[in-house]
Amino acid sequence: MSLMLFACGTDKNDTATAATEASGDDGTAATGIATDPTEAPDTTANSVTMPPDTDGEPLAPACACLADEVTCGERLCESVGLSCEEPSCEPDHPVNDEAALACALEALRDRKPGEVSWFIHESLGQYAYGTSVYIQADGNAIVTRAGGADLCNYWGPDTRAALKEPAYFADCLALATGRERFDCLIDGLGEELLVCIPEEQNCES
Repeated sequence: MSLMLFACGTDKNDTATAATEASGDDGTAATGIATDPTEAPDTTANSVTMPPDTDGEPLAPACACLADEVTCGERLCESVGLSCEEPSCEPDHPVNDEAALACALEALRDRKPGEVSWFIHESLGQYAYGTSVYIQADGNAIVTRAGGADLCNYWGPDTRAALKEPAYFADCLALATGRERFDCLIDGLGEELLVCIPEEQNCES
């Protein structure tokens, strides 16, 4: 049975668009649909499992951009990540897009408002995890997460978080290998300031 994931982030238009991208080993996908490797992937927008809503409860003002039909920031870079055949990506497994990695680190260093994102697909996409970071004008970020493993998908928690200092991301850019720079990137989130939308899960029985 195939595992269905939606694209990183909570903007539903972006979700539907990004879900049409394949998640093959060439790494061209920003995010994608993880499938059983014995099945052909369903890459239609209609196959997307949409993220949960807030059950009508108002969002905190600091999280208001997560509301329907609102965006927390325009995409600045293509998503960067790892796509691995093995159950856990090896420490030297290369990233899919060095240019996207540099773009994301530079945006975080410069506190450029907008979205950067990353993903990890393991076991040919059977295990998939994605994060979108929407850099805000005040230097903090809205962070959305999504992923799945086996027969479970999850969304969130969507949070507002601090970012590590600009010098941290400058140091990431100076690291020797793309994998070192990627690991540095995903460790660049600082203190969690607020939970905007709690994590939700959906598991097939």
